[in-house]
Amino acid sequence: ETTFEKALILEYLPYVGDNMNFRSDVELGEFLLNIESKKEYKLKGKAKGYIEIIQEIDIQNDLQPFLFEMIPNGRRTILSLDINFNQGKVKLMEDSFQKLDKLMSMLSNYPGMAIQLEGHTDFRLIARTNLRLNEPRIQSVKKYHTNRNISSRRIKTNAYGGSDPLSKKNIEEAKLMNRRV
Repeated sequence: ETTFEKALILEYLPYVGDNMNFRSDVELGEFLLNIESKKEYKLKGKAKGYIEIIQEIDIQNDLQPFLFEMIPNGRRTILSLDINFNQGKVKLMEDSFQKLDKLMSMLSNYPGMAIQLEGHTDFRLIARTNLRLNEPRIQSVKKYHTNRNISSRRIKTNAYGGSDPLSKKNIEEAKLMNRRV
C-alpha cells in the first residue's frame, strides 16, 4: 500500500504565473503557509483519488484558517449535501442554493460524472404519503441542475421516504435533518 502527498498551489490574483507549491504531511493533509495578508489568491488543491478543488481566497489577516474538503472521485462515493425542506413542502430552502451550486460546479467541471440523488422524508406520515412527497423533492433538485444545462441522463434518482432517518428524536431540528435530498 502506498501513501501519497496532497499538493496545494497558490497563485497571486489577478496575475497568474507566480505560483507557490506546497506539499502536505502524508497522513493529515494539513498545510501551514506563510503568505502575505491582504492579498487575493487562487488556491488549487490536488490529491490522488480526489477531485481537484479550485477556489479564490482573500487573505485578510495573519492567522486566518481555511478548511477545504477534498471529495473522493471514485465510484460509489457518497456526498452529503444536506438539501433540506420544510415539512410537507417541495420548494427548496434558501440555504440549499450554495450547496447545489457546489454540486453544479462539480458536474460542470467533470462532464463524465454521473450522480444519484437520494431523497428522504421524516417518518411521521404514512409511508406511502412520504414517498409521494419525496419524489417531487428529488425532482426539484434534479431540475435545478438540468435547468443549468446538465443532462438529465447524468442524474439518477431514488426515493426512500421515511425509511432511513438520520435521527428518530421528536424535535423539530431532527425532523428537519430527516427531510433531505
